[in-house]
Formats: sequence, C-alpha cells, structure tokens
Amino acid sequence: MANIDDLIEYYDENLNLDFKGSQYTRDEHADLIKDIIAMANADTNDECYIIIGVIHNNGGQKELRGISREGFIDDAVYQQLIRENVEPDIEFEYSLYEYAGKCFGVFKIGNCDDKPYMMKKEYNKLKKGDSWIRKGTHQPRMIRRDFDAIYERKMVSIGFNGDIEILFEENESDSITVPTVGEFTLPSEREARSILRAIEEKKNPSAKKPTILDLYYSSGLDLPYALTGIKPYHKRTLEELEENLRNVSKDFAADDAYFRFEENGYKFNIILHNKGEQYIEDGRIRVHIPKVDGLLVAPEVTVEPYRDSYGFNTFIYPEFRSKYPEVIESEKYTVIMESVGDIKHHSPILAFEEPVRIFFNSSLQGESIDIKCEIFGKNLKKPITKILNVHLKAPIQADDKDDIS
Repeated sequence: MANIDDLIEYYDENLNLDFKGSQYTRDEHADLIKDIIAMANADTNDECYIIIGVIHNNGGQKELRGISREGFIDDAVYQQLIRENVEPDIEFEYSLYEYAGKCFGVFKIGNCDDKPYMMKKEYNKLKKGDSWIRKGTHQPRMIRRDFDAIYERKMVSIGFNGDIEILFEENESDSITVPTVGEFTLPSEREARSILRAIEEKKNPSAKKPTILDLYYSSGLDLPYALTGIKPYHKRTLEELEENLRNVSKDFAADDAYFRFEENGYKFNIILHNKGEQYIEDGRIRVHIPKVDGLLVAPEVTVEPYRDSYGFNTFIYPEFRSKYPEVIESEKYTVIMESVGDIKHHSPILAFEEPVRIFFNSSLQGESIDIKCEIFGKNLKKPITKILNVHLKAPIQADDKDDIS
C-alpha cells in the first residue's frame, strides 16, 4: 500500500494517482463511474488512488484544501453505484483520511486483474459497453488497440493451466516417514566437559588423577604448544579456562552444526513434475517449514571442521557450498527459496542442486509436519501450492542400522 501522506504532499497526478477538489455529488456520479473504470483499466498492477480535497490553483501549485468531515459520503453509496453499473466487479474502497489537520477522501482501487471493465447498462450520458482507460493523466475512451493489449496480457497471465506434481525425491510421494535423532551430546558440550575438568583441577590440584599425558608434558615435549603457541587446557590459567567455557558454544558452533546437519540431519530434495502441456516460465519454488521445538533447518552446508594435531580448526570450502538454496527466517516459518528456471512439461527436475538439511530431535517422535510448497512462474496467474507431509518416527537403534542398505 502506498504512503498516503506522501501522495498528498509530494506526488503529482500520474497513471496511478488522480486528484479531485471535492467529493462526487449525485450529479457527478457519471464522472465517478468513468474515473473508476479508467483507473481499473490502466496498464498497471499497482494500486490506484483518487484523492479528494486536493486541487491545482491558477498558478499550477497544489493546494491541500481538504473536505468536511461532516459532509463525508459513505463508502456504501459509491459501492452500490459502481456495482450496479459496471462489469465485472471492481474492487475498491472509499475512506476518510486525516493529514496535516485536514480531512481527505481516498479512493483505493486494487486487484484489477479482470480487465477490461465497462458499462453494463446505460447511466445518464454513459452508454452500455462504454469503457475508458487511464494513460498518464488522461483517460480516453478505449479503442481496439487497448482491448487487444489487455487480452494479450491476459493470455500471458493465464498461460499455464495444467498441474504440477511436487514430491519428495526419496520415495516420489507427497508423504515420507523420517527417524528422529536419539540421545546425543554436541561437540561443544563434550568440549565444555573437558574445560570444566581442567577448571576443577586448577581449583583442586590434589583431586587430579595422573595420566600418561602428565609424563609427556613433564618431559618438556609439549610440541603443539611449542609450534603453535596454542596452550593445552592444563597450561591455561583459571581465567583463561573460564573465558573458554563462556565461548565454547561460539568456538564450536561449526562442529555442532556439522554434527546436527551433516552427520545426523535428514537431507531432502523435491521433484517437480510438470503434468501440463506448457512450460512454467522462470519458475521459482518457495518451501515453508513451520518453526517447532526440536526442528532445525541448516542455513547453509556445513563443512566438517578439521582440527589438526596442533589444535588448528581448518575449513575446506567445497564448490557445492554456493549451490545451497537461500534460507530466510520469518516469524512462524523457515522459508527455503530457489530459482529453477523453466519447468518443462513431462520432464521432472529437482528443486535444489544441493539437498536441504533438517535436524529432527527425538522430542518430535510421533509428530507430523506439514510443509507448504509454492511454485511461482512468469506465466502463472497465482502460485501453485502443494502440501508435503513428514511423519517422524522413533530414532533408529544401533542394531537397526545394520539392516539398512
């Protein structure tokens, strides 16, 4: 929706905007019908506005005169007038708007996707079949060329009228059963335990149990420390260890992500099968996964962190990292988006070059998750929507894993 304040204060009349000095009285109802039809037929997909209470004076300057609040004409009067005299129905509303201490009337005309609009019967000087179109700040009577242009755009917008199957790649079905992840310990949690042990030994040295590493370190062979300057936990101060503990989740975030999504995540892809007789042009897919406790979607491919013998965390950035679909967060959903190009008929394609990673905690066992998929295209009047279902079962036990081929 446009900013009405800006339209009133800063904008001049244009294809989407017209100003009138006063409200349409009964004697001017024919003018209103003509203005509404012209706006509705304009070659634009944006909302159009007629703002009442603004004029241009003799010097061409815009004056914000406003209208009387008490004299405001109810929206229902104009709705009935247009509904009885224009076909097909035009979606619009008329409301009172306050700006700079004055009142204005605002017609908002939108969703005019059923052009052309015209008179369905005679009304005063207007004849049945009359039609107008707004061009710039003018609204001439429609001619053959205008009708042809509207019908050509309509054919493009109608375009694809077939069906498209959206299925899980794994079983070529719209429903799938996935095991949740059983009990686990994250790498950051394991590391935190090591740090806590080191802290306890610093605070209470007598409680430390000797290990083979003590002999190694006491001999002066602390090679990783000598080569890298990275101190093992037993050589760090209590303050350093406490700082390590505070930052362990951040320092091992990549390890945790790899554990969740690459080692234990479900990797899913979607098959798009165009069953119609036309391409879907410039296709795009949008997948809405609801946000529920225990379900996490990877924002990207996580590369396995390689920690060498000296403690360095080395990352390798494979080529497929850039092929992962875009993942964004909304209030209620994690949304996965990808451009798939033209979707040819009778030629199934995968929605994602790199499968999406999802982590399902065991707390979701027995739950069903509905995933909404939307296909958009240049020749689709509205998106094609399908629902996929994921049923979550108990974690796979260690003994069961041997039976999975």
